[in-house]
Amino acid sequence: MDNAMNPILLGVADSIVDDFEKSEYASLSAQERIDGLLGMAVRRLFDFLEMRVECANDVITDFISFGPPVTGDYVFFDASRKAGSLGLTGVRIHAIDLGGASVGASLHQATAVIRRDPGAVVLVAGADIPRSAYTALELMRHTNRAAAHPEHEFPCGASLIGLYALMARRFMHESGVTREDLRAVTRYYRERAAGVPRAVNRGKALGDEDFNLVIADPYCPAMSAVVTDHGFATLVMDEARYERLSSLGLIRADLPRVFVAGSGLALHSEFCVHKGELSSAAGMAAREAFADAGVVPGEVEYAWIYDCFTHMLPMQAARYFGIGSYEAASSLSRGCIDSGTRSVPVNGCGGLLNYRAAMMISGATGLVDVLSRYGLCATLQRPDGPAPPLSLMGGNGGIDSVNSVVLFSTTPRHGGDRDPFPRRKDVFLNRVGCDEGEEGTVFASTSVNFNPDGPVQPPYVLALVRFERDRVVMANLCDASGGVLVSDPDVAFDRTSVVMRRDGPRWKACVRS
Repeated sequence: MDNAMNPILLGVADSIVDDFEKSEYASLSAQERIDGLLGMAVRRLFDFLEMRVECANDVITDFISFGPPVTGDYVFFDASRKAGSLGLTGVRIHAIDLGGASVGASLHQATAVIRRDPGAVVLVAGADIPRSAYTALELMRHTNRAAAHPEHEFPCGASLIGLYALMARRFMHESGVTREDLRAVTRYYRERAAGVPRAVNRGKALGDEDFNLVIADPYCPAMSAVVTDHGFATLVMDEARYERLSSLGLIRADLPRVFVAGSGLALHSEFCVHKGELSSAAGMAAREAFADAGVVPGEVEYAWIYDCFTHMLPMQAARYFGIGSYEAASSLSRGCIDSGTRSVPVNGCGGLLNYRAAMMISGATGLVDVLSRYGLCATLQRPDGPAPPLSLMGGNGGIDSVNSVVLFSTTPRHGGDRDPFPRRKDVFLNRVGCDEGEEGTVFASTSVNFNPDGPVQPPYVLALVRFERDRVVMANLCDASGGVLVSDPDVAFDRTSVVMRRDGPRWKACVRS
């Protein structure tokens, strides 16, 4: 069978701020930093592949990039502008804009290109600079405005971390996972990153005090992704095309074979308030990838799971591997997942919590981590031990809005007999709205202690109130007289009743006395 069904990845390289002289990097404009990170990653990749930069335009047929960058500059034709900065002309160009799912989606797209045209050579590369483009407060304001629905969420103080905290609290309620469980997972991966040379948090241990600054319950900065400037590049092609290019001396001939065995993408909702049951499409993306490859979850021997916030690790792992969420959290505190057939190591480089997270290309951290297991990373040394025959890389964009899963294999896989597109039984959309004085039930809530950009002064409680299975409103939780509560220790999800009151553009959910 034609191995074009499974293109191969020839390597990955990344670039970080520490690769530049400090004063030089500081003197660059935002666009110059993006171009510098992108160019360095591509050059490193070509050096690793022993490919001459001047031959790139003759070999590469397709360029996949990402945009717009977090700066918001060059929104139009950003991918083509990046191609030009690399000296590429006449190539087919593809732009991916799915946040943290973008890198996984780019490999999904590259596979589609090569299945259609086995002679294609696809360069996937990008860079983003959220760390230097904004101060920490500016970035929070920027992401809050992008994440929260302007009518149904933002007026009551919804923020990116607040919305993820809301989902985390519901996840904890349903699974039995506790705050201490999430802290144990966070501690493990911080320790894991201690020995990774390019990790942001290398050598930085976590003390109890690091969990005291709670921004939105249960989340503190230590349980959130490390925001950095970052660039990366990888090259994808059919195995026969690689053999032809290597025989001509255009690329090194001794690279191990790592195939893109399968991939999946699934969308739920852009906004949290529309997300029925606060559920995730992660399981759908995984089932599509497993069906595409013709394998089952129990065959995976290494996994990288997108961890923008700590609870996303056990939540997604449970859906990928079909195991209980509590069991997933328990095993992740030891750095692995019990898939039922084996103990699967997870996030060997420490994940987004400790390595790199650059908004649009944050999934590049996963690609660097996974390909380092095969000796295919130009910038990280291969860890000890055998290469995993089958590995998984997850991705998540928005407020768990878009999920990507990619499977990598040391042998070609040619799919199974199952329907490659899972039915949409996991997700549905809420209707939003209620009447003045209507009674509902608290579905989820979180105490928000810090938010630099919102109409409500912290501390306050952000709540999702449900009236029917598919009708909800986001509101501030209040006492019976309408005073905004500053914490929610006495709230029982699915049981605490509230009466809705309109207060300008926002809703107040008043706990019945």
